Amino acid sequence: MYVILGASGQVGSAIVDHLLAKKLNVKAIVHHPDKASVIKEKGAEVAIADAMDLNSLIEAFKGGDILFAITHLKLEKQKMC
Repeated sequence: MYVILGASGQVGSAIVDHLLAKKLNVKAIVHHPDKASVIKEKGAEVAIADAMDLNSLIEAFKGGDILFAITHLKLEKQKMC
């Protein structure tokens, strides 16, 4: 299964659409639950996760074989140190 992190964004959603058009299994990872229904209606499995929360990512990645990760993060200086 292809796992797409950032699946609700411009690039991630294009990748989800491309893979689904090829009838491949896709798990789309989104941060905001309100964006999940549109992707789910397209035929992808959806997981809600926070890119800064390791446990949510571990859970979201389960069942995946290939990961595409693109996301925009605003990191605070304190979190980077």
